[in-house]
Amino acid sequence: MPKNLKFWSYLKSVHKRHIKTFICYILVGICTVLLNNFLLAVFLLIKFSKITSIILAYIGSTSFNFFVNSRFVFSNKPNLTFAFKYLLLFLANLIVIRLNSTFLLSFGMNVFLVNLISIALIVPMNYIIYRLYVFK
Repeated sequence: MPKNLKFWSYLKSVHKRHIKTFICYILVGICTVLLNNFLLAVFLLIKFSKITSIILAYIGSTSFNFFVNSRFVFSNKPNLTFAFKYLLLFLANLIVIRLNSTFLLSFGMNVFLVNLISIALIVPMNYIIYRLYVFK
């Protein structure tokens, strides 16, 4: 087989693996968002402030996301190394969510819409960082 055919065959197989991983990542993400919104509703019903509810819902859903992504999407057993890297990304995301939520809530936006916008801001960046850094 000519070298360039081997290269294209390899590239095609890598592409298929990444697509499968990305689809699994999106499915886990959908479950995470559903859990996040459920937790947000619970914390709001308990009468926490909007910002506190958003942050607590993010913490709860992110814990779920870490275990499911590490085990089923990136095929790694959760361990302290992954957890530490994930924690660093979590803290960066928390800053983005906090700033974005505070800003959007100041305009009187619906708390659930603010929450979804905040999550949408971090999803693309997270996938790349998970693949290249956290679950490597």
